[in-house]
Amino acid sequence: MRWTSNPVNSAKASVLAAALHDSKLKIAASTLPVLADLLVGRGIEEPEAAARFLSPALSDLHDPLRMTGMKSALDRLEAALERKEKILIYGDYDVDGTTAIVILKTAIELCGGAADFHVPHRIREGYGMRDEVIERAAADGVRLIISVDTGIRAFAAAETARRTGVDLIVTDHHLPGLDGVPQALVVLNPNQNGCDYPCKYLCGAGVAFKLAQGLMQRRLDIKDQSRLLMSFMKVVAIATIADAVPLLGENRVFAKLGLQGLRRPVNVGLKALLEVAKLGDGRALTASEVAHAPSGVSLHDLVEQRRAERQRCTQLSLPISWYGRPEPAIAADTDDADFFPATPGTVFELKKTATGYAAPTALVEIEVIAVKPD
Repeated sequence: MRWTSNPVNSAKASVLAAALHDSKLKIAASTLPVLADLLVGRGIEEPEAAARFLSPALSDLHDPLRMTGMKSALDRLEAALERKEKILIYGDYDVDGTTAIVILKTAIELCGGAADFHVPHRIREGYGMRDEVIERAAADGVRLIISVDTGIRAFAAAETARRTGVDLIVTDHHLPGLDGVPQALVVLNPNQNGCDYPCKYLCGAGVAFKLAQGLMQRRLDIKDQSRLLMSFMKVVAIATIADAVPLLGENRVFAKLGLQGLRRPVNVGLKALLEVAKLGDGRALTASEVAHAPSGVSLHDLVEQRRAERQRCTQLSLPISWYGRPEPAIAADTDDADFFPATPGTVFELKKTATGYAAPTALVEIEVIAVKPD
C-alpha cells in the first residue's frame, strides 16, 4: 500500500518548503512538502520560526530578565552569596522537583556559594511547603529559602517565612489560584498575572534553570557559560520530558540539546541511569525513550525509584548508594562539566543499602557522596 499525502495548506506550505530547501538545515527534498504542511498546520509559517522549531540552539533561550521578578530574585541571591548566608532550596519529590534542586544547587556552588536542600517525604509530608520545615530552617540560621517546583499556593508558608525572618523566593510553574500568589519576597512563575515571559510551558526545573542561568550570567566568565549551559541541558531535558510539558518554545531547546548531550554523558550518575535504562549505547535518544525506555525502566522511573529508596533508607537510618555497581570504587570522568565536577583522579566511595547496591541516585541524593582523593 502506498501513502499519498493530501496537503491542506498547499499555498503557504509551498512557500515554506522552498525556504527550507534553501536553508542550511539539510532536509531531504522528498520530505519537504509534507514537513512544511505539518509545520503550517501547527501555525509555524515563517522560515525563521520553522528553523528554530526544527533545529533549536542555545541562542534561542530567552533572557531570564524577561521573567517578572527575576532581577529582584537575582539581587537577593547575590546578596546571600556575598554575605555567605545560609540558603535552603525547598523542592518537590518528583523528577521535576528533584532535578530542579540539582540545577539550582549546582549553579549556586559554581558561583561560589553553598545551599542545603529539602525534599519532602511523599507520605509523611506530601506536596507543598510545610511551616515546620521553614521554622526549623530559621532556627538553624537559614535566611533565604528558594522553592523549586512548588510554592505558588503556599500562602501559610510565606507568612511563616516572614514571621521567622526568612526571605522566601518562590519559583514554580503551576497555575496560581484565584487568590493570586503568596506574599513572598519574589515569585518567579511565567504563569502569574502580569508576567510577559514568552514561554508559558516551563516545568519547575525549567523555571529553576532560568534563575540559575541568570545567576551564572552575572557571576561567571562568558567563555564558561555556553559549556555549562550545555551540561545543564541534560538534566533539564529529563525533567521537561518527565513532567510531560509541551515541547514548544524553550522546552524544545531543552529537549533537543539535552537529548543530544545524553548520548555522551560524563557524569557518573547520568551514565549509570542510562545504563540501567539500557539507553547508554551512544545512539541518539528520543523523548519517548527517556519517558518509556526499551528496558521498561525509563530515566523518569529510575529517578522516581531512587527518590523512594532515599526516603525508605532515611526511615531505616541506612546509607544510600550512589552508583549501582558492586565494585569498591568508580573513577570519575572529568572531561565535561556535567554536574558535580570533581578533580582528576577523584573516586566515589560506594555505600551499601539493606538490599545491596541499588540503582544510581546522583540526580536525587547529592549530599551522600563520599569523595576521597585517589
